[in-house]
Amino acid sequence: MSTYIKTESDRQEAIKVLTEKPLGEYGFGLEFQDGKRTPPQNRGMHLYFTMLANALNDAGLDMRKFLKPEIDIPWTPQSIKKELWAKIQIAYCDKESTTELTRKEVSEIYEILARHLSQKHSIFVAFPEQEHRSKAA
Repeated sequence: MSTYIKTESDRQEAIKVLTEKPLGEYGFGLEFQDGKRTPPQNRGMHLYFTMLANALNDAGLDMRKFLKPEIDIPWTPQSIKKELWAKIQIAYCDKESTTELTRKEVSEIYEILARHLSQKHSIFVAFPEQEHRSKAA
C-alpha cells in the first residue's frame, strides 16, 4: 500500500494508521520522497515522451533532423527520453536519472524542451493532465 501525503489531513490519517495498525510478524516500512517526482508525474513524463515522439514523426521531423542527417530514424518514447529530455536534464539539473528529479525540475525541463520545440519547429505538446496519466499506466 502506498499513500501520498500532501495535506495536513493526509498526515493525520497516516499517523492514525501507523498507531492503530498492528505490526504483525514482519512489521512494515516507510519510504520518504520529500520533493521527489510523484508516480503520477512519472507516468505523465512517459506519456509526454510518447505524445511528443508521435508529434515529431507526424511533422516529418525524424531523428535525423536532430542527430544523424544521413539516416531516417523515427522517434520513439525511449529516444525522446534519451536524446532530448535527458540531455536537457543533465545540462540543467546535473542529474543522470529521472528518478532524482524533483517535481519542480520535471516542470522546468518540460518548459525548456517545449519552448525550444515550439520556437524552432512549431511543435507543441502539452504535458499530460492528471486524468490522462492514470490511463497510460
